[in-house]
Amino acid sequence: MSNQIIQDYMSAQKQILNSNLNLVDINTWSVRLSTCKKCEYYESYEQNKDIFKCNKCGCPGFKFLLQTAKCPLKKPKWR
Repeated sequence: MSNQIIQDYMSAQKQILNSNLNLVDINTWSVRLSTCKKCEYYESYEQNKDIFKCNKCGCPGFKFLLQTAKCPLKKPKWR
């Protein structure tokens, strides 16, 4: 795992801790999840398709739950 992915993962954890758990509504969550599933950086696990991660930022799928989060790509796919 690259240092950048580790740094991005740690940043996502920090965002969650500092967010006071301001989560998106179910519709926003659904759109973000659907968008992530279509992304080339999305990777699900063979044993359990509900477990996945972003190969760009290392997020195990919780970052898109936060209102303050955005897609890590230079041209974000969602905000």
